Amino acid sequence: MSIINHLFLLQRVHDRIMHKATGTPKEFADRLNISERTLYRIMEELKDLGAEIVYSTERSSYVYKNEVKINIHLNIGQVDKNQINGGKSLVNFDVLPFLAVSDLNLVFDSYQGDSPNP
Repeated sequence: MSIINHLFLLQRVHDRIMHKATGTPKEFADRLNISERTLYRIMEELKDLGAEIVYSTERSSYVYKNEVKINIHLNIGQVDKNQINGGKSLVNFDVLPFLAVSDLNLVFDSYQGDSPNP
């Protein structure tokens, strides 16, 4: 699983727990299309980050005992083509097929003009 997919899965688990709408561990894992073991690993990651997660038999859901906020943000924006800041250019954008990209930010690491020194 890619790091981006893992982060999005972590966000989905968090959202369900926040809304107290997980169901049983089996139902929760099935909704996320993952194994129960993977679900337990993700919840352990959340616990390692300070989240206190318990199962409420009253609500049939996992709940947080403390306040937890997770903000995962991926921003791909567009800049002026003439702006050169360094970095690495991507040629193949197929690595992120599941993202809806509204803007694209490319920063090139080499000068492409006539002069070797910009």
